[in-house]
Amino acid sequence: MVTPAISRDGQYAFFLSTEPIFEDDEDYPWDVYSVALATGAIDRFSGLRTIDPVFFPADRPAVDQGGHRVAFQALGDFQDANPDMISELFLADRLAPASIQVGRAAPTLVSWTPEPTPVRYDVIRGDAANLAFSGSTVNLGPVACLEDDSRDKDTAGFEDAAQPAQGHVFFYLYRGAQAQGPSMGPGTFGFSSDGRERIGGAGVCGP
Repeated sequence: MVTPAISRDGQYAFFLSTEPIFEDDEDYPWDVYSVALATGAIDRFSGLRTIDPVFFPADRPAVDQGGHRVAFQALGDFQDANPDMISELFLADRLAPASIQVGRAAPTLVSWTPEPTPVRYDVIRGDAANLAFSGSTVNLGPVACLEDDSRDKDTAGFEDAAQPAQGHVFFYLYRGAQAQGPSMGPGTFGFSSDGRERIGGAGVCGP
């Protein structure tokens, strides 16, 4: 473990480690982790692992006042934007809004902005006509799993060839699958504006 950094409000400590904290990985990639000092809860805070192994980050992370944004230098590819693996400065932002893009061309390519914590992603497609409230959740109805446990930030190679029937509209969603690793569960497809979790029906990607 490398020398940790603590947020200025004293709520979080951040450290770099190759230990398999959330999942076994024989390549032992370096990752950034945060620890909530009040509870001891650990979060991964690095982004993608497009290329294994992720090489040793050169410095301890720099943390903002509240422990929400972390900058670190690394020989890695945490945002699928550094294929030559040259040392770069990366920013992981816990508060950044989720962002998804759906291509106009057929077959449909779906892409998204990598988030700090997920190791892999699931991507689904559904029909807006099947959306329904179900108690405290939003039932997405039958869906198609386009990519299960993706290690990158798009569905390249798994583009969606289906087209909606006349009068129908498709929606696409992604989730941080196994958000920290297999032991941490499949993650979520997000929430409605009134706080109901979106739950996929038949055909959803496996946990």
